[in-house]
Amino acid sequence: MLTAEEIDLAKEIILVLRPMEVATKELCGQKYVTCSKVIPLINCLIKKTEGFTLLNPIALSLKKAMLENLDIRFDRMEDIGLLTVATILDPRFKTIHLNNPNATARAIKFIKKKIVMILTPPRAKTLVMMIVIGVIVCGQFTLSWLQKKLHHKVLPCLKSAFQQI
Repeated sequence: MLTAEEIDLAKEIILVLRPMEVATKELCGQKYVTCSKVIPLINCLIKKTEGFTLLNPIALSLKKAMLENLDIRFDRMEDIGLLTVATILDPRFKTIHLNNPNATARAIKFIKKKIVMILTPPRAKTLVMMIVIGVIVCGQFTLSWLQKKLHHKVLPCLKSAFQQI
C-alpha cells in the first residue's frame, strides 16, 4: 500500500513527465514529421516544464534533470539554419516560437536573399516560361503543376545554400 507521501510524489512525477508524453505522441502520431515542428515543440516543452511549481525534492530533481538534458541536447537548435527557416516558412509557427533574435534575423535574411535570387531576370524568365508552358501544355495553369516544377529547381539551390550557413 502506498503512503500519502508516495502518492503525492507520483502525482508530481506524472505532472513533470506529461509534457514529454504529449511531445512524444505529437511526433509519433504522424506518418512523417516536418522539421518545422522541432523548434516549437522543444521550446513549448521547456516552457511547460519550467512552469511547474513542485514541492517534493525528488520531483524537483527530475524536473531539473529534464531541463538540463533538454538544454544540452537542444540549446543551439535555432542556430541550425534549416530548422529556423522551416519554422519561419511554416504558416502555423512563423517566428512565434523563436527565441534567438540573431538566428531569426539570419534566417529571414536568407529567405529574402533566396526570393530575390529566384526573381532576378534569368530565373524570373524561367518562371514565366514555366507558366506559359503550363498553360499551353495543360490547357490551364495549375498551382500544383508549378509547385512540382519549382520544387525541382529551387530545392537544390536551397540545399546548397544551407551548406553555406
